[in-house]
Amino acid sequence: FSNIFDLSVHLTRNSRAAVMALLIFMMAAFAPLASAWAPARRLPATRRVVQMDACPPGSKVLCVGNGPVLLLAAKRAALEGYQVSVVSGSSTNQYEQLLYEPGAEPLANLKLLETITGTPKIEAAFDEILESCSGVIVAIDGDDPISDGLLDVVMPDTTTAKRVVVMSRNLNGKGLGPFVQASKSAANKEVWAGGSALVAEYKRMEAKVKSLCERSGAEWVVVRAGTLKGGGPASIDDETCAETTRLGLSSIFYGMGQQDIVNWRLLFDASCQGVELTKGDVVEGPGLKGVFAATGITGDIRGDSSRHGVGSAMALALTSMLPKGNVDFAVGTKDSRTPPTPLDWELEFAKLN
Repeated sequence: FSNIFDLSVHLTRNSRAAVMALLIFMMAAFAPLASAWAPARRLPATRRVVQMDACPPGSKVLCVGNGPVLLLAAKRAALEGYQVSVVSGSSTNQYEQLLYEPGAEPLANLKLLETITGTPKIEAAFDEILESCSGVIVAIDGDDPISDGLLDVVMPDTTTAKRVVVMSRNLNGKGLGPFVQASKSAANKEVWAGGSALVAEYKRMEAKVKSLCERSGAEWVVVRAGTLKGGGPASIDDETCAETTRLGLSSIFYGMGQQDIVNWRLLFDASCQGVELTKGDVVEGPGLKGVFAATGITGDIRGDSSRHGVGSAMALALTSMLPKGNVDFAVGTKDSRTPPTPLDWELEFAKLN
């Protein structure tokens, strides 16, 4: 995702111009990358009473941003039973191809919004989503964070959102530097290399989210990512990859964007489905090993985040797996051919208490 999105537009909160700007943002050129579930553990009744979903299943969730990580979060939220709306703009056809294999049945509770303005009916429908959703997911697959103006659009004064989950980055600066920057330039443009300007922009964005949530009474959750890797189905013909395929994007994902002789993204998805959550902003980058880590396919590389893991973590952060909001955590990788089970996720989220 080499495109740099211009998110510097200044908007007036609650104005129709803000809604127009959101549509223009989403219609920017999108250049993407060219084990069955274990039974859920029965929990004591008292714990079930205490750990209520921040956003009850069946409630509305609005997803904004761009790229595969946004689609993975939206898909997982839909699979968890939420009524999901994704602002897709001119990328709608491409998003449909990324979400589903040819001939697959689309998820009835996942809607792509090609336009949110133009007629009173369309505008009223989008306003209704803004004023009735219980959760908001914001994720951008590129380096730049979402702008203040766009956050104002999805968090108006009239919002009913109970929890806002926003993707940020590992901002502590440790384990980055010239070797990581070189790997971004030479091997993988999606390497997270940080830099003072970008770090400052992300910190501004996080402060804005917290301010809007404090105003509305919503809880915020910041999900931190490092270098984003993978996101596809692994192998649609391998039964051991069935859950990765169910949760992931279509196989067309592997033919997009920067290519190598060996499709290391597919190999990554086939071997690095494990997830490790770490509270706070403490995860380091690969440091001196940056050049070798840029396209690495093992789960022990510092600073890596799978798109599968980030997307699922954002969706599950709306549920009772994360009983309390107002928390930030990073998503790391572990070696595993299969995605985490519900119990695995529950144990990872329990580390954040």
